[in-house]
Amino acid sequence: MKKFMRITLAVILIFALTACGAKKEISLPEAKEITEIEITENPSGTTVKITEQDEIAKIVNDIKENTKDTGGKSIHDQPVNIKNFLTVSFYYNNTEGNPEVVYLYENRNKTYAEQPYSGIWKIKKEVFKEISGKLK
Repeated sequence: MKKFMRITLAVILIFALTACGAKKEISLPEAKEITEIEITENPSGTTVKITEQDEIAKIVNDIKENTKDTGGKSIHDQPVNIKNFLTVSFYYNNTEGNPEVVYLYENRNKTYAEQPYSGIWKIKKEVFKEISGKLK
């Protein structure tokens, strides 16, 4: 009986440790599937559309490679208690007007990428500045 309890406890411990260690990655479509990226500054409404495939690939790669999971949850359609943010909309084949959306913002001198109902990631300031610089 003691042996059974030890094995059960060991299995539970292994499952608990592996579940806690999983880091989520930001989920974006493949760059080759994206036809357009639209970046909108909120609340001003300033918008820029990017259709050049090389630039699209760079933005997608920059976001994917330079984000780190915070473990934070996104439970709203857009960031809460953040007045100024960028909406980055990824239009891709067969979306029928429903793009994949990522919000970029700065809060307490740190920069974040948030996907509605998916999660919140830290993003490097250089990437945030480069993407926001496309609006100028």
